[in-house]
Amino acid sequence: GADSLHAWQLFAKTGYFGRQFVKTFSISCVQCSRRLLGLAGKAPLRSQSSWMTTLTLCDSPYDIAQLMGLAKLDGLQNLYIRSNRPPSQTHETTFSGRILRALAIEAKDYGALSQLETLFVDNPRDVTLNTLQYLNNFPALNLFCARDCNFPKRKTLMSQIQGLGWHLDEEHDVAGLSYYYTTFQRSHDSKRPSWPTVVRTFLEHRRAQTSEINRPMLNVDIVPYCVSESYSSVSLDSTAFASRVLCFLRDQERASKSKTMPVPEPPAKRRKLNTKKLGAFDDLLHGLTC
Repeated sequence: GADSLHAWQLFAKTGYFGRQFVKTFSISCVQCSRRLLGLAGKAPLRSQSSWMTTLTLCDSPYDIAQLMGLAKLDGLQNLYIRSNRPPSQTHETTFSGRILRALAIEAKDYGALSQLETLFVDNPRDVTLNTLQYLNNFPALNLFCARDCNFPKRKTLMSQIQGLGWHLDEEHDVAGLSYYYTTFQRSHDSKRPSWPTVVRTFLEHRRAQTSEINRPMLNVDIVPYCVSESYSSVSLDSTAFASRVLCFLRDQERASKSKTMPVPEPPAKRRKLNTKKLGAFDDLLHGLTC
């Protein structure tokens, strides 16, 4: 609970452990993720959110206003939005193209999610090729994976995404999830892991291999009691992985350009003056310049 998280924060600040130390907190309750997102914009949680590097959300469908709380988690590096319903139940979609666009606008205009490196989503039924262009608004993002999406077949997709700054993740790319998944199966005697297991172990491996931040890693998994075991925990063999999971890696040239782009500052709010105050303000400026 909250006491355990607070204890972990104090422990992590001692400096005795680096990025090799990984701790996972699994929180199971009803509407937990909604409450977390609602509190994300408030000062107490936002000021302490740097300790949360990886967040997994699994709940009933979100609307745009609820998921906008993610934009307040400045230290977030990895985000996984899980579905707790089979893909046939389209009304249970937890992530949409509109949500991706809204988060991308926050990233472009206000510098939100500037440290986000990986994004995993389940059952994104209306995330299309047109919405993939918004991934470029996240400067640090280099891997986007969609499970049970409605993209076209791989061969068609490869030609359609040219020029977007992204390419399909293939097994030969050591930075991608496909390469890791194949290696994982070989090293575990063709064991078929569940999709959440693949995501979690990949992030732990990736963090240990590539991160320049030498601090412990905290995973927070918020999962409701009613997670569908038939969907979320189903094991994936190589064929199922290739047909049901599509991952995109950022082109290196575009990635280098994004990292050098300055993070925008939030625009300052200006109070509109009424006519009398505006006239007095003009007189004051005139007096200072005479």
